[in-house]
Amino acid sequence: MAEAAASAWRRHFDTPAGAAVTTIKRTALQAGLEVIYSATMVEGVQTPAVVGDLRPREGFERLLAGTGLRLVEDKRTGVFAISRVPDERPKARSPDSIHPRSGNSKITQQNPAPMKSRTLFALLAGRLLAGAALDAQTTSAPPQEEVVTLSPFTVNSQEDKGYRASSTLAGSRLKTSLRDLSGAIQVVTEQVLKDTGSTDSTRLLLYTTNTEVAGNDGNFSGNNGGTNDDGVRRNPSPTVRVRGLASADLTRGLFLSDIDFEGYNTDRVTISRGPNGMLFGLGGPGGIMDAGLKQATFKDANAADVTVGSFGSHREVLDFNRVLTPGKLALRIIGLKKTDEFMQEEPFKNEQRVYGALVVKPFANTTFRANAEAGSRRSSNPSQIAPQSNVPGWVAAGKPIRGAPGIDPSLKFGSRDSNRAPIWVIESPYGTTPSLGYSLDVRTPQSATTVNLATWITRDNEANSSAFHRAAVMSDADRWIFDYRNHALTGSLNRQFKNFDAVNLALEQTFFGKRAGIEVAYDKQHDKSGSNEQAYNRLQVDASAFLPYTIYNPATKANDAVPNPNAGRLFLNYRSAHSQTVTDRSSWRVTSFYDLDFTRESRTLGWLGRHVFTGMASNQQATRRRANTLYGDAIGLDNKSIIDFNTSPTANFLATSFDRSIIGIRYLGSITGSATSTVVPPAYVPKLTSFPAVMWNRAATPNLPGELGAWQNRTISVIDNPIAGASLNKDSVDSFALISQSYLLNKNLVLTAGWRSDKSRNWFNNQPPRTPDDIVILDGLRLPGTPNAETTGNAFSWGAVGHLPRRWQEKLGVGISVHYGISENFQPLAGRVDILNRPIDDPRGNTKELGFALELFAGKLLVRVNKYETKSKNQTDSSLGAAQIPNFERLFYNSVRTILTGPGEANENWRKVYTLPPLGMRQAYWNPIEPNLDTTTSVSDAGNPNVTGTSDFFSKGYEIEGTYNPTDRWTITFNASSQEAIKTNVLKQYSDYLAIREPQWRAMGNLVARTNGQTINQAVDTGAVLVIRTQQSKEGSILPEIRKWRFNLVNAYRFTEGRLKGWSLGGAVRWQDKAAVGYHSTVNQFGAIIQDIKRPIFGPTELTTDAFLNYSRKIMSDRVRWKVQLNVYNLLNDTKEIPVAIDDDLVVVGRQLQNGLTFKLTNTFEF
Repeated sequence: MAEAAASAWRRHFDTPAGAAVTTIKRTALQAGLEVIYSATMVEGVQTPAVVGDLRPREGFERLLAGTGLRLVEDKRTGVFAISRVPDERPKARSPDSIHPRSGNSKITQQNPAPMKSRTLFALLAGRLLAGAALDAQTTSAPPQEEVVTLSPFTVNSQEDKGYRASSTLAGSRLKTSLRDLSGAIQVVTEQVLKDTGSTDSTRLLLYTTNTEVAGNDGNFSGNNGGTNDDGVRRNPSPTVRVRGLASADLTRGLFLSDIDFEGYNTDRVTISRGPNGMLFGLGGPGGIMDAGLKQATFKDANAADVTVGSFGSHREVLDFNRVLTPGKLALRIIGLKKTDEFMQEEPFKNEQRVYGALVVKPFANTTFRANAEAGSRRSSNPSQIAPQSNVPGWVAAGKPIRGAPGIDPSLKFGSRDSNRAPIWVIESPYGTTPSLGYSLDVRTPQSATTVNLATWITRDNEANSSAFHRAAVMSDADRWIFDYRNHALTGSLNRQFKNFDAVNLALEQTFFGKRAGIEVAYDKQHDKSGSNEQAYNRLQVDASAFLPYTIYNPATKANDAVPNPNAGRLFLNYRSAHSQTVTDRSSWRVTSFYDLDFTRESRTLGWLGRHVFTGMASNQQATRRRANTLYGDAIGLDNKSIIDFNTSPTANFLATSFDRSIIGIRYLGSITGSATSTVVPPAYVPKLTSFPAVMWNRAATPNLPGELGAWQNRTISVIDNPIAGASLNKDSVDSFALISQSYLLNKNLVLTAGWRSDKSRNWFNNQPPRTPDDIVILDGLRLPGTPNAETTGNAFSWGAVGHLPRRWQEKLGVGISVHYGISENFQPLAGRVDILNRPIDDPRGNTKELGFALELFAGKLLVRVNKYETKSKNQTDSSLGAAQIPNFERLFYNSVRTILTGPGEANENWRKVYTLPPLGMRQAYWNPIEPNLDTTTSVSDAGNPNVTGTSDFFSKGYEIEGTYNPTDRWTITFNASSQEAIKTNVLKQYSDYLAIREPQWRAMGNLVARTNGQTINQAVDTGAVLVIRTQQSKEGSILPEIRKWRFNLVNAYRFTEGRLKGWSLGGAVRWQDKAAVGYHSTVNQFGAIIQDIKRPIFGPTELTTDAFLNYSRKIMSDRVRWKVQLNVYNLLNDTKEIPVAIDDDLVVVGRQLQNGLTFKLTNTFEF
């Protein structure tokens, strides 16, 4: 079998001249042979270049010509080895003395005298069979006895050829040829990363198959059809989607991770699309994205990268590799410092990382590897979506000012966000402290009855929202008001953070000539990430002539109106928000294999083929502590009693309630002409500790008869982001897997089967201790002693690959393979509950893959076509917003209780009509759970982060991937993909809630639910029921921004001789089909306007081009290899805005901001 492989049909070789210790390995990979050799034997030997289409043995003959080395085969075992030519010492030859110029050139060499290879292989077999015990006894032996072999547990970039990778761990956890796997696996080589300038996923995933990534260069917005970018912008990691369904799980060395990959310590990235039970019985339907970390090597090397780019971005990398003991111990340390600047001037991202890797090889068959990394990131991410604003409508209406004489009072523009706490005001975009503040007018003149908000705010509340010009997304025509492309409306106020560290240890031992082996690995990671927000991406106008309070005039004994000094000025609303997640991961894994090869062991049993059996046992634990605010900063206890009493003498508003949350206004400028504006982004505001405000105090002595209270000047203390919700979750997963890979019919049929069993235990606590003011005490959050839930799941995967026999391939001039595979997985998310506090089943995914591959032009062109169907059940769906219905319920209860128990309006009958929500909802959200329907107990939101809804998703389509090397210097990789992704079983848990609750809501009928007089029936029709049915009308709808087809191509041409020697140039083309960005509307059976899923609205197609140019040469007396590379992105595109959400009236309500032409220039020095 091995001899047949050595004399098989021609393969393409592209091995440059160089040290034999490197070139032998590369040539073996290109030949498809496994070769062993002594490192000392080949030390100092230089080999010539081998380029062209040759049979494997011919390739080695050219490589070893004139070196004193040769390739021999053990006929019994089929193992190839490098040995010395008899009676000839190895000669160090300069590659310049040998000139194989093309695949047609001939190098003749006299055949050496025949020798018996039994002695050599007996020696090698003795070393391999003896294993660690023999090595331990011969530690004083000379180093030439060390045997260099390729590890079955690892792959690295040295095994890749240009843009084409040959092997992966992603199929069976052992190194396996990609051509023998049925799964959809794409390996991005180091050369692709370098040529495209891809240092992270925000760039790389633009070029890979059926993947999407958000960002200003991204190929989708990631907003799930929404009109703001809060979720994407706040996310410390990039928002990613695979096959239109879900994000891929991040892994490092196939250990789950929360750490984004960065090119400074990554030399290949493997993307496995769809569920892959043989890698993870656990995981999402999107698949995995595994970062191959750089390892220490047994060769001293140093490198420095310095990159400068558009907008002032820069990146620096230092890479040092040291051999501490030749062939035994090596250390590598890499450092990164990076600053990303953006098209918008104010945002930024600063990142520092340091990475170390150690390799220890005490014995020939024993390897210990270790790596560690630590890093931090601080950012204020740029806006992805154009801001919302009501200013254009206000300008079009003639810039009316409310309350001014002669102005139509129905012309209402924009509200200050408001509640019962005072508002602070900063009157300049450059100011950092409030100059004034005020609460809203809550007087009820000539009345001692229920306290309502005054006319100023009533005109702007939700019941009257249709009366004023609502905010719309700004467009290019509005940039005279504010240039949102080059400036962020929120400045650098909204910030994100991430701190992490990780350690990985692995011990590998092989036996029996590498026919068996075991790897024991341990991984530990810590990640703390989150965001601190201050402002909304929404520009508004203050159209009020007067401030919402009055000043008592003793002379006139009347309350005088206070003119608004900022009337007609534009402002931002501030509301702080904080969230963070701390994740600690700890995992161990044992992987073992046995390679049973009947083709080597027995001629009579050779027909049984080769079988590789892999077993894996592991435990992975992840503990997550989440904490978040609900409404941001709160008014302090010193003024709390005023807010309480202003509403009701029995009120008791807590620090985490909406009523005590503090809102700010920041004025940014004015409209100064017909098309001129002075609006500028705001300066960063330090956290407030207090501010002055005019506040209505109902308990104060009135200035006028009949009034309840008086205006007072107060100093408002601020509680900084009181934590309103927190949870502690721990998952522990014990896994066991068996995988079999069988090579039959002369390796023309490859069968892979896997079974995996996972037992998941989950501990969670979402009821943290609280202060009397309802603020979470994080240190008091503890897990229970026994698991809250246990889940056991089995995942089965199998695949088959058939290859056309080589003798037929040579006759036809084409290699043909077919594949079929099925795989599944599940995610142990036992802590999730629905709105009724019922446990939600774990998410599950399954996929089917079917297709073929073609190898043409002597292996120069390889194309793989795959048809897939991927299903995902019980996936978290946050499109409704988990707190939306509970918020309605809380407001209903508090409003009914307050309104019907106010002074002079006590109505005991409300208790007979009002029905509390189901107990499960109250357990999940309310504090207290049992309010007892009394007049003193208000309800606050407990903020449970584990409550969610779920939907099912389905995606199908085609994926085409290929690499093509038309010549030795030109390499091309390309891919095309189609996707049809839809949503089904939409928010099924809310259907159950609606079935219980809607009859109860209707029975409450006309109970007044809001202070504006709205009844529960009215609120249900326009709110609670409507939002649920609107979401459920999306059953069977295309997921947002799905593009039916995508196409990507990356290519490079390298000049290896002549005047242009050392130059390379290349580029990329990316085309995207039109995107589904909305639906026309229809009316359902309930009379509600919903989307018509049969009439989607599409956005435009997109075409983007990139280019790169580099030059490399040796400098400083040939001691340093210098390379300079220029990458230009969006070469033919201007800055643009892509519609990502369109209303049924064809009005664009969401525009993704896209960069125009950008560049980066990288200088690399290797020495």
